[in-house]
Amino acid sequence: MTAPRSTTERTGASVRPLLLIGPYPPPFGGPGVHMVYLKRQLAAMGVTCEVLNIGSGRRAGAGDAISMRSPWDFVHTVLDSARRGYHVHHFFNVESHRAIILAVVATVLTRVVGGSYSIAFIGGPRQRHLGRRSLWAWINRIPLGAADFLICNNESVKAALTRAGADERKIYPIENFHAAQLADVGDLPQSVTAFLNTHDPVLATVVHPRFETGIPHHEIETLLPALDRLRTTHPSLGCVVVGGSDAVDRYRQLASAAGMSAAMCFAGELAHEQCLAVIRQASVFVRAYLKDGSSSSVREALALGVPTVASENPQHPVDVLQFTPLDAAQLADALRDALSRSGPLRNRLDLQHAVDNDDAHEVELALLLGRSPGADGPASATTITAANAER
Repeated sequence: MTAPRSTTERTGASVRPLLLIGPYPPPFGGPGVHMVYLKRQLAAMGVTCEVLNIGSGRRAGAGDAISMRSPWDFVHTVLDSARRGYHVHHFFNVESHRAIILAVVATVLTRVVGGSYSIAFIGGPRQRHLGRRSLWAWINRIPLGAADFLICNNESVKAALTRAGADERKIYPIENFHAAQLADVGDLPQSVTAFLNTHDPVLATVVHPRFETGIPHHEIETLLPALDRLRTTHPSLGCVVVGGSDAVDRYRQLASAAGMSAAMCFAGELAHEQCLAVIRQASVFVRAYLKDGSSSSVREALALGVPTVASENPQHPVDVLQFTPLDAAQLADALRDALSRSGPLRNRLDLQHAVDNDDAHEVELALLLGRSPGADGPASATTITAANAER
């Protein structure tokens, strides 16, 4: 990883290189997908951008990311990058002590060598160590207070971060989802195509075990009895389950025990383009998490015109039909409602869900490139490429 120090050319375009830290795919989803498209967009603008993958799939060794295989990998990469002029932009939440520790380490290492550091705060305002009176909440004030700027999903998260010790003037609410994520809808896996041919209607869901909740498989454990209730009126009902990582075998066992194996298609981890293809073909998209932030998959489904049912969350868009978390009966009722009104719901959904925040993403790019948001907008791809060429 070689790049020159940060500099600003006579064009006014910042060409400082960037190090993104976060949960890079695989698995594909949420902030990881945003990182992929952000890296791609920056590369198209001629900006040097590296990724330090600290996610659960880091040992898979994505070819375009540096994998954190040990604490030393993290320390070495952050310190070396900051020393050589990279701006460090860190995607994390505070559901775990580990995330806070990594944020503190990244902050200290970056500042020790005079580098710049910022935060992309992922998730919602109800996180385990956000705004509580505890040792970890106090420690979290170190990165929150030291960051050059913070990006979060919305105003409610901004308010929570402010209460937690961040400077309100440095916080920018920018949704972690935009239209570019829908640009590449791929082909359906053959197993899913075959399943669609024998089931109607078909639901789609994206799952991932959440061990911090104490009930890591709650999505499937809520979904299976709800689907069983629906089979009384929709005997050919099917559900495609995307994701799950190493928990897919456990999901299959739960489906078998519930007598639901024939109604379920466990597609496993899919590339984001294939996941979009599955969602687009669904009659209804389901998000049954116990505690959720600002869900990208919910917004993707809406933008693809797919009626969406999700557990109660004030951060969901108004078009989402919501139910009480863990309540299978309510979920079944919401799904039945969505299926009965599928046509009118689809007619009301369009790409407006995706493109409303494109201006905000221009602000995100300006911040990352070291420019003041709104100062003639972020540098264009042509300007930045030309500045790099003059170095």
